[in-house]
Amino acid sequence: MKEQKWIHEGLITESLLNGMFRFVWIMKI
Repeated sequence: MKEQKWIHEGLITESLLNGMFRFVWIMKI
């Protein structure tokens, strides 16, 4: 159960970082 939670949180963090990166990239253009 612990491992699944870790993976889930990791995916959320990764998607958030990707979203922020895209937002910054779009703003630069």
